[in-house]
Amino acid sequence: MTNLQAILAWSKGLPAWRQDAVARLYADRALSPADLDDLYALAKTEAGIEDPEARAPRTLSDAEVAPPPVQTVPSC
Repeated sequence: MTNLQAILAWSKGLPAWRQDAVARLYADRALSPADLDDLYALAKTEAGIEDPEARAPRTLSDAEVAPPPVQTVPSC
């Protein structure tokens, strides 16, 4: 398991807005002011505060994270 796969596995147990933050960081490596606004709205939604824009969290999928490299055994 690579470090990225370990982060993916760990992130699956997080609240949806935090999973969204992980997916955004994986995609862009930084959070823009718009990203922070979205994450704040998603966190408020989880706390029961309605989002007028009805934003939905995005999660990082297994397919987006590269599998570990295949190790070849040298032939003798």
